Amino acid sequence: MAGPYLSALAFAVLGQAVSSASANSCPVGRPCITAVYNQRANLVLEWNDTEERDRYNVRWSRPGKDAVQVEMPGGSRGQFSVKNFRPDTPYTFAVQGCRKPTIGRSRCTEWVQQTATSCGAKSSPCRP
Repeated sequence: MAGPYLSALAFAVLGQAVSSASANSCPVGRPCITAVYNQRANLVLEWNDTEERDRYNVRWSRPGKDAVQVEMPGGSRGQFSVKNFRPDTPYTFAVQGCRKPTIGRSRCTEWVQQTATSCGAKSSPCRP
């Protein structure tokens, strides 16, 4: 189900926005997840990057659902939403930044991933 891209986690966040990372504290050469929070019926993922990218790949999964990958616009930050999320459910997210040349294959960073349990809002997250 989760596969090698969404395997064991570096850390878990229980329904709280992740605010410890900023654009200045991202690892050089790859994006970092800065927040996961609920907003109405959506579970929102935000990330920053130390570089401008042509695009980002985002993968997400939850128990009972295979990983889904989507391509997002580039820049030095991004946002992705899972619509109609399941409450009190762990979601695993992974992000990678890519350079997409006119000719040839894309060059992408390593995947950066995190798991968060859906609960609360950005302004008042649930407590573990």
